[in-house]
Amino acid sequence: DQQLALRWVQRNIKYFGGDPQRVTIFGQSAGGVATHLHMLSPRSAGLFQQVISMSGTANVPFALVDEPLKQARQTAELCQVANAQNLSTAKLTRALRGVDVQTLLNAGDGLKFWDVDHMTNYRPVVEHPADEAFLSVQPKQLMAKGDYNKVPWLLGTVPEEGAVRVVNIMEKLTLRQDFNSRFDELIQAQLELPKAFSQQQLAQVMQTVSDVYFHNIHEVNEQTVQGFLNLISDRGFKQPLYNAMWDYVINLKEREQQMFLYSFNYLGPYSYASVFTSANVTKKYGVVHCDDLIYLFRSPMLFPDFERNSTEARVIKSFVGYFVHFAKFGKPRNLESLGQCTEQVLKSRPEGICDYHSFENAEKDANGFQVKVAQKLPAVNVKIWNSLLAEPKRY
Repeated sequence: DQQLALRWVQRNIKYFGGDPQRVTIFGQSAGGVATHLHMLSPRSAGLFQQVISMSGTANVPFALVDEPLKQARQTAELCQVANAQNLSTAKLTRALRGVDVQTLLNAGDGLKFWDVDHMTNYRPVVEHPADEAFLSVQPKQLMAKGDYNKVPWLLGTVPEEGAVRVVNIMEKLTLRQDFNSRFDELIQAQLELPKAFSQQQLAQVMQTVSDVYFHNIHEVNEQTVQGFLNLISDRGFKQPLYNAMWDYVINLKEREQQMFLYSFNYLGPYSYASVFTSANVTKKYGVVHCDDLIYLFRSPMLFPDFERNSTEARVIKSFVGYFVHFAKFGKPRNLESLGQCTEQVLKSRPEGICDYHSFENAEKDANGFQVKVAQKLPAVNVKIWNSLLAEPKRY
């Protein structure tokens, strides 16, 4: 559907004063995953010239469905489709197309293993090779080979990505008690470890997780909640981000820099943390997943508009301008402040990161915030995860 929309844009953008050779796609979380997948899809080549991926890349654990046919049969059973496990795929498809839409949507709840987990059920799939296939090779394989559309790419992150799941568990006492009663089981399920892992490998991962993130305390509480946040952030977002960035830079043959990174660290008066748990916990968890969206789009159903002369209004002007500049020119504003991002630079820095722009609070600055060049993002746990998942060493 997105690809069809992009083809429509190519045909019709000129009628709206646009240029078909200056199209930028961007998305956040699952939308960030989608933008990266378009970079990896041969059929999307030429439909856009720049990409912005916020808090999501195609190699995150929630990007794909590993066993789509199994999931389709489970969905059919939940929709009361007779003999769902034995129908041919053609008959299964016809049966599901005949199901009432509300029944079909409600069936998704039956796929959850606990509460709202997994938060996303129906995800993109790797298809069999065919002319119309959107994606027929695993994203990680395409990324490692550099076999995809190398267009200017802006990656974005926030410090506490894991809050999208952790905050509600921590803040809802009955939910937290239930989670703690099945702690090891649910932590392992949330991590979405490779299905091919042996029991020995799973045990090794869980022991490392317990040591590194929870100090061998097998419950979520005030003492361990930051470790829980770090765990979901690292596994779900940070490690995939690092690896996507490395693969892109290493495979980029052109001299001109085309991969850029920002980290949105500005802590304002509103936060999606309160949305995640339906209670006012703003600032308790720092800058969380989705908080950068507050400064890109008005969200009057969730947050009031900022005063025109407020620091937040100035952050909006700067952050929106940052995106617009990238869409217009294929590079972020103040690019000259960033050093060149190359494989040599990546390998020379202990934190394994190129220069990036950090949007931060700055009480001493007249604007109340600043955009500065930073060089460090904690990479220690990224290395641990690459080792646990037996992924290629990049450092």
